Amino acid sequence: MRRVVTVFCALLLCASAWSASFSGADAYVTGRDAEAAGRNADAITAYENCAKADAALAGFARVRAALCRARGGDKDGAVAQLRDLVNSEDASVWFARGELGTLLFHQGVFAEAIAVLQPIIDSPIAPRWLDAYERVYGDSLIALGNEPGFAKGLALFSTMLAEARTRTQRFETAKRLANAPDISQRLEAAHVYVSAGEFVEASKVLATIPAAGDAKNSDKAEYLRARVTLATDTNRDAGRTALLAVAKAYPNTESGRLALMHAARSYYSAGEEPRPAPKKEAAAVIQLRKANRDTAEKLFDVLTNNLPNTKETGDALWWLAQQHLEHDDEPAEVAAALAELQVLVKACPDHERAPDALFRSALILREQGDHKAAFAALQQVVEKYRDSSLVPAAAFDCGRLYAALGNQDAADKMFRRAVDAGGIGNFYAHRAQQRLAEIDPKHAGDVASIAAPGIGAYLRPFEIEHRAKEHAPLKDAWIDRMRFFADHGYEEAEWEVLAHAKAILESKHVGAYLAAISDAGLAATVDQIINKTKWGLKDERPTAEALPALYPRAYWPAVQKTANETGADPLLLLAIARQESLFQARIESHAGATGVMQLMPSTAAWIAKTDTAIGVEHVDTLHRPESSLRVGGYYYRYILGKQGGNTVFAVASYNAGPGNVNKWRARYDASDLDNFIEAIPFDETRDFVKKVLGNYAAYHSLYGAQKRVAVNN
Repeated sequence: MRRVVTVFCALLLCASAWSASFSGADAYVTGRDAEAAGRNADAITAYENCAKADAALAGFARVRAALCRARGGDKDGAVAQLRDLVNSEDASVWFARGELGTLLFHQGVFAEAIAVLQPIIDSPIAPRWLDAYERVYGDSLIALGNEPGFAKGLALFSTMLAEARTRTQRFETAKRLANAPDISQRLEAAHVYVSAGEFVEASKVLATIPAAGDAKNSDKAEYLRARVTLATDTNRDAGRTALLAVAKAYPNTESGRLALMHAARSYYSAGEEPRPAPKKEAAAVIQLRKANRDTAEKLFDVLTNNLPNTKETGDALWWLAQQHLEHDDEPAEVAAALAELQVLVKACPDHERAPDALFRSALILREQGDHKAAFAALQQVVEKYRDSSLVPAAAFDCGRLYAALGNQDAADKMFRRAVDAGGIGNFYAHRAQQRLAEIDPKHAGDVASIAAPGIGAYLRPFEIEHRAKEHAPLKDAWIDRMRFFADHGYEEAEWEVLAHAKAILESKHVGAYLAAISDAGLAATVDQIINKTKWGLKDERPTAEALPALYPRAYWPAVQKTANETGADPLLLLAIARQESLFQARIESHAGATGVMQLMPSTAAWIAKTDTAIGVEHVDTLHRPESSLRVGGYYYRYILGKQGGNTVFAVASYNAGPGNVNKWRARYDASDLDNFIEAIPFDETRDFVKKVLGNYAAYHSLYGAQKRVAVNN
């Protein structure tokens, strides 16, 4: 099968100028290091030296010096300096505006803070890192005291809440809405707290809402109060009774359906027997558990029969199936899960989980040896849910089943469907490419399978034709400065992009600019730009021109250096980094994993003790891309060795740890990699493996040895 797209070579032309030389670079880095260590006076001196020595870095150096003055206690001096800087024409003016607006807010100068921050808020792009400044802007509007500003600020936070992707973002916005005069906005905040299990905070918000309330919001308030009672009362029956009362009083509302769903879930959990069950247990306790389980079953039946094809019923049935699957070593529990999944598909065919339920049913049926029923479920995903992200997986598995039955023509059609539905970064699309080549070598084209350690010819890249026409090289001075900042993991790189956003989006060479920005390590910002502006998308899928920006060779010199030392494929390191962090240098997970390769500091410290190539200087600077890539590359080499040189097992180990993967290899059929991947019991790890391998094949499609387009190799 030959997949042809066109990629413009020149989108990557700036790769050769990876590290620009700035006369003030050393002083700037010295200032950042002193700043991180809390030595503000030393940092100011370094930044002043940088500003004197290097006009290109002077603006940013002066902004950072002002911030150090503020941290040292001279906030008035910092504000005065930043006021001067916001009148310059340097790109650092945007950085100065953000920090000046923040300082002015904390000093109570709200009107000026709003005016200073307004251009940032009006930017044509909205990367997530701007949320902090948007919150300051909203807080300033509220604090200003006039009614229009107050309402505008709260409306801004309502919008931010609707768009929030992380727990922290939701909490930050809920905190503001909790004090809103509008009851509906306070209920939004309470709902955030309840959903996150922060019932004390939810109680505080709900206490401000009159019990009688208004007719428009009474159902939501009563539902949330019932959820709080269920979670905080020592007698859970009170909460369940309250939920059932809400369900009865408001049967045709979202709150009523949610109340019924949570009541059913609570009764089910209360009726679940401990595993293993104690030998002796009071008859009354056993009877109570049975009664709770019986009540739960009746409530789930009410949802299914009386409220079919609603989100709440589908959610309830999916949840119930997952409870059974937690005991997937017990045949009876697996059978119960299968039954609930099938009920979900029948009762809620339009639910977002319906294709998931069909796909999971197919896996269970195949494990039970019922290949005919498994095929029927997979085919239903392919034919009925054409827009589902599961179509490539279902089509690929249908192709496997047809191939096992010897029906090569039907297998060919299904594998083609997987390729067409999946696209360049989809794991199943590349698996299907490989199977098509195995069915008939003429499908192979000129691109060979990836020679990944331990898995042989498992993934086949797409064949890409490159057009000879090139854009003119990008010679903008700010791009070199952006790379300098990004190479060190400094947020100043993001301000460079914001400062030039309008010009980028109006340029005839948008693709070249976005590719250069992505190559510098700011792929997350580029991804958000594309999502917001829809540039480079056709029918919601990336065009050829957008692919290099979405699959960049970020931090390429550092990646190559680590790959050469460890023997790894540099494109696999990119694939891992793209999935772990989207190349964000300073991102940190809730668990504490940090940097481009998302390493736990303890893991990095352990690798440093076991491999002399990793020093303390790398462990202490995981926020720097080069350090993170180096430690991550050496850690990957270690786990690859522990997994017998098998790429699939090593990638799974990177996410879940070698110990878990060893258990899975012993428990499941590790000889069939497709079945093994689907059997991984951790949803996160199963998804991680597929995403990394999909990235890996995409990178080989764009930058494989036969079709390499970047000039810095």
